[in-house]
Amino acid sequence: MLECDWALFCERAYFDPPKSQTELRPSRLCIMNVIEYVKTVSVPGIVGSSVRIARTKPFMLVAHLVGLGTADPGLRVWAPSGRDGMPPWYEPKGLEHSDAYLLFSLGEFDFLEVGPHRFEVLLDDAIARTVTLEVRAPGVTH
Repeated sequence: MLECDWALFCERAYFDPPKSQTELRPSRLCIMNVIEYVKTVSVPGIVGSSVRIARTKPFMLVAHLVGLGTADPGLRVWAPSGRDGMPPWYEPKGLEHSDAYLLFSLGEFDFLEVGPHRFEVLLDDAIARTVTLEVRAPGVTH
């Protein structure tokens, strides 16, 4: 059975090219600038009928898979209030699945609430791993 044993947020992730032309698999995963939290802007912006609290630079969620089998990967986001955390206008930028890794390209992301946002990595619509990304108000340092 396929499982997700860890996941993290980062600014960028990519695979080094194979070391030789006979190798089919990438040689290693490179992760740049792990993201632990997002700071809000001081003045919220209006997007459609919603108030945008924070907009990120493009970022990614990387998940590591273990076990045997195949599964249809997906991602779901929950805001601190328990409502769907994906703004209605948001379109994910892409998903790369290579061997034991899932790389979700999230692009710029609009957060509509302050607090912990839960990102659920899904395998065949079942939660495989939940990772939290904290959206902090100005002046909050911890």
